[in-house]
Amino acid sequence: MKRQKLFFAVSSVALACAMMLSSCGGGNNSSSSSGNSENSSSSEGSDWISSDWTEIPENTNENLKYFGYFHSDGFGSLQSSYIDEIAGLGNANMAMVNSAFNVAEAVKDLTEVREAGMQAILTVHGLTRGGSTGKLDSAHLQDNYQEIWTEYQAEIQSFIDDGTIYAFYFDEPRWNGIGTEDFRTLTKYLRDTVPTVGVMACMTAMDIGIGNYGGVGECDDNYLEYCTDVMFDSYDDWNDETRRDYLDKLKAKAANDQWIWGCPKGFEAEPEVKGIQTMVDHIKGQYTEAIQDERYAGIISFSYANGTQEGDWGFGLCDFFDDQNDYYSKELKDLYTQIGCAVMGKEVPATSDLDFVVKEATATYSIGDSIALPEATATDGEGQTYTPVPAVKAPDGSDVTITDGAFKAELSGNYTVTYTVTIDDSSVKKSVEIYVKGDLELGTFDHAASINDVTGSADDIWCWPREVDLSFGRSGGSLKVTPHATDGNWPNVYFKYRGQDTVDMTKYGGISMWLYNPSDEAISGFGIKVNNGAQVNEWTKAFELPSKTWTEFRVTTAEIQAAKPALDLTKMQIAMTNTGEYTNRTAFYIDDVYLLEQTEEPATDETGLTFESPSQFASVLQDESSKWCWPAAISNEKAHSGEYSLKVTPHATDGTWSIIRFKIGEGDTFDMTDYEKVSLWVYNPSDTVINNFGLKAKDAAGKFAEKTENIAPGEWVEIVVTKDALLKEGVDITALTLEFGNFDSGYVNRTYFYVDDVKLS
Repeated sequence: MKRQKLFFAVSSVALACAMMLSSCGGGNNSSSSSGNSENSSSSEGSDWISSDWTEIPENTNENLKYFGYFHSDGFGSLQSSYIDEIAGLGNANMAMVNSAFNVAEAVKDLTEVREAGMQAILTVHGLTRGGSTGKLDSAHLQDNYQEIWTEYQAEIQSFIDDGTIYAFYFDEPRWNGIGTEDFRTLTKYLRDTVPTVGVMACMTAMDIGIGNYGGVGECDDNYLEYCTDVMFDSYDDWNDETRRDYLDKLKAKAANDQWIWGCPKGFEAEPEVKGIQTMVDHIKGQYTEAIQDERYAGIISFSYANGTQEGDWGFGLCDFFDDQNDYYSKELKDLYTQIGCAVMGKEVPATSDLDFVVKEATATYSIGDSIALPEATATDGEGQTYTPVPAVKAPDGSDVTITDGAFKAELSGNYTVTYTVTIDDSSVKKSVEIYVKGDLELGTFDHAASINDVTGSADDIWCWPREVDLSFGRSGGSLKVTPHATDGNWPNVYFKYRGQDTVDMTKYGGISMWLYNPSDEAISGFGIKVNNGAQVNEWTKAFELPSKTWTEFRVTTAEIQAAKPALDLTKMQIAMTNTGEYTNRTAFYIDDVYLLEQTEEPATDETGLTFESPSQFASVLQDESSKWCWPAAISNEKAHSGEYSLKVTPHATDGTWSIIRFKIGEGDTFDMTDYEKVSLWVYNPSDTVINNFGLKAKDAAGKFAEKTENIAPGEWVEIVVTKDALLKEGVDITALTLEFGNFDSGYVNRTYFYVDDVKLS
């Protein structure tokens, strides 16, 4: 069977002819009608070769032409795109773009794919709402999904037209709650709207009839009808015979002769214990199976990016392919190179045995600094050396001029330095990131090099060892401080500014830092300490650090001057400290240490909460159960007015009905006699609507009035309860309590959200 022009029976839309990668459009291997018997080979009864080979077998399946990786565009807050890096391997022509959650990210990633000469499988986001894993029909089409798609398509149309986009992708749609009717409606709509691009879905093992975890059961055989390409994920130990049975189960669900894709395991959660053998078995087994079944079109390994930051799958192939990483495996990398090239029908590139090293940045920098390029070397297997050619991208994506092996930092953020080595007709690239701090930044700890932004005496560091923890933080990483078991009662963590131990605070309005206490009890006496260097003439503002929540510590320059007039504000050393003996002995985390601009402190509204002052957090009232399920903290990430709001982060599974009470005024209750309404604003940062969030005012007898709203993505929404509504319900308006939460149904979205401007007016 050769790739040919195929027709989809239901839509009667002729799809694009199969072409070579250099000229093909997306969807070129789209499914045939179910009547095309030529496209319906079976693994049953076949004389299959074993995957237990030492020399790679020839790719005899002329339909098997595509090879690539999940999460080519990175994953999590600390991983940027790997597309250039993957292109440099020379073994991939397909990039899975999984993590582009908005159109701007998608355009950026698709541009990289196009420039790398590859095609993309693009995950589709934002067309459904709700959804809980393992709960069927918990996700539904957005009411305006067609309008959403029309706007989205307009932005990516050029990538459709030139064939960069091979297929639109749905990851485990049924497991994530999309029922049969909605999925068929959505996939048919995409097929009809963009007939030159395929539609791909990855199913779970349960969907195709392997196991029945959580009572989900297998899908109907018409669930995938409008898909052109399908795969399934199962990462248990590879067995040729068992996998052929699994393949037949998948084909039974892909009854319209859709193209089949392999999804081998390319990750390991415990590499120190389990090594690489399962990954080796998977890629060998998947390739061996694919070359023997004519319905196979490609192999996409899961995953190039790692999932350690989100507590997900563990270490991805980016670590196992990196010869500077502790988990580097030449065996695994060479195997992937050989198999990827065999699938693509090309020779193994001359760069495959290159010892190519680019040193990581060991420091952070500030705006205005001249930054020397990191050292890079390249030597092939015969000892011949090559000169890597550098290029630098600024945080905004613009090209940066290199002069005498250095560049000047004009912007804050991540600069990407990419080195390229070319041998014959093949090139390989390696990139490193160099972080440049903003003018107000003391430390965000999102990079390993950020450890150089903190200092202290030898005793400080010995008693209170610190490390950058890239897996935990407010956004990205944080500084983890772990006390000695017995020694050192007073932690001191000092912060540098532009490489100096002191800063001129006359130029700034104050200091802000965030701390997290992971223990079960509050920690007293933690605070911001300032002095004139070497603990001379010092002053501390102490705070209580609550349990298991991020808490902001903030002190103004005016406060410092008033409390300690003898301090020389032009020579201020800044530290986090403890004012008494530290008996808790738990580790704690520091993040987002900033200087404040010279602005007046926002005035406190006596009739409400603006969250501009840390003291207002005391007016957020929750019982112990609510605090555990719905931890809250004042945040500067979003604000309806001013700079701060209340950020509420739900537990991953527990706490279905979020309830937060607010204290307005001095007492436990407030009097609405002189006001017409009570209101607040809430912001939903997710891609889906949050349903039935509401505001409730009630009296001591339990009588109440409430107002609920559906919170659209990316918008501040006001929720109002009027005095008239309260009086209509017979509520005693002289002694009210105020609650915000989800009153009508379970909170299925589970995203964090922001609350601001709780006011009587």
